[in-house]
Amino acid sequence: MKILLPSDSETGSLSYVSKEFETSRYYTVAEIIDGTVASTQVRQGFPSPPPAERLASIVRNLKIDAVVLDSASPDTIGSLRSSGIRVITGAKGLVGMLIDWIANLGIDGFEIKIALLNRPAPAPAKPAAPAAPPAPAAAQPGAKPSAPGTPVPQKSKSS
Repeated sequence: MKILLPSDSETGSLSYVSKEFETSRYYTVAEIIDGTVASTQVRQGFPSPPPAERLASIVRNLKIDAVVLDSASPDTIGSLRSSGIRVITGAKGLVGMLIDWIANLGIDGFEIKIALLNRPAPAPAKPAAPAAPPAPAAAQPGAKPSAPGTPVPQKSKSS
C-alpha cells in the first residue's frame, strides 16, 4: 500500500503533517508491505495549488492508495475519492508516527484511531441538585413536627 501525507518540511518522517493539503510545500510517500514500512520518499509541493482534478490526477499517477491529511477543500477530497483514492482527514502530528500507526494497525485500524482521537470530548456532567435540608427535629419526644417557619419550642435548662 502506498500512502501520501502532506509534510511541513523536507525531513519526511521527521516532519509534521501540513495543515492544508493543497498548499503543502512537501509530500511524504510511504510504501507499506505486510505491516512493514518498505520505503519513504519526499516529493516537492507545487508553487501554487493546482485545481482539485489535477491534484487528484497527479496523486493517482503516483499509484497512491490512500492520502492521510489534516484538512483539504471539499473539491479536493471529492476529486481524490472519485479517483479511487482513500482519504483520511483529521491526521495531526509527526509524519513518521502516523506511518508507523498505519503499518501496525492497518489502514482501517488507523482510520478508526484517528476518528477516536478527533471525537469531541463529552460534555461535563451537570451538578446534582442540592439535597433538601434535613427536617427539623421535634422539640419533645412524641411531638408533631412544626410547619416550616414556625419556631420550635426549646427545652429550658434548669440549674
